[in-house]
Amino acid sequence: MTSKLPWTTAAILIVAAVAVGTWAVFGVPPAEEEEQPPTPPSPGYASITGTLGPATVFGAAKENSCIENIYIVAHGTSVADNLSGCENTISSSGGSVSIAWDTSFDIVVAVTCHDDNMGQLLVTYMCVELTGATDSGDWSISVENSTTSTETIFETSAGNYIRVNAVWDNNNNGYQLKADDNLTLDPIKLFCRG
Repeated sequence: MTSKLPWTTAAILIVAAVAVGTWAVFGVPPAEEEEQPPTPPSPGYASITGTLGPATVFGAAKENSCIENIYIVAHGTSVADNLSGCENTISSSGGSVSIAWDTSFDIVVAVTCHDDNMGQLLVTYMCVELTGATDSGDWSISVENSTTSTETIFETSAGNYIRVNAVWDNNNNGYQLKADDNLTLDPIKLFCRG
């Protein structure tokens, strides 16, 4: 009786030789693909628009009592200095900026207050009023005036003007927007008293 084992062995050797020959001709076989982690969603953006109230103007620093800029800064940013050069700056009525969603931010309104509009060059003689709401309706800022605790003088001129950063920081919690949401700050006003 003839054994089939040598034929089986020969078949295995032929298949192995063909596989080695194929690898030699076509290169190394591809490695098994490793399972890749899911790609995180690309970051969405949210828009913030600032509109000034009647009789309130954007203006150049030091020249007149005016709103200089509206800055959208990372929550907790120091406001003791001039923030000009900030990446997210609104410098015209109706202007807007886009920020990454789900990031905590504060709203800073920089103003110049001149002595011709103020009894004394002190923050107690001025305030900024701000109102805002999100399109999603998730949150809003009802009419809110800055207070001396939220106002920081970052520059003063002997008897001529003060420059102030007024901050809204959601009671030190910062604000956040969802992707593709919008925050409209309207109106923003500056008041100086004699």
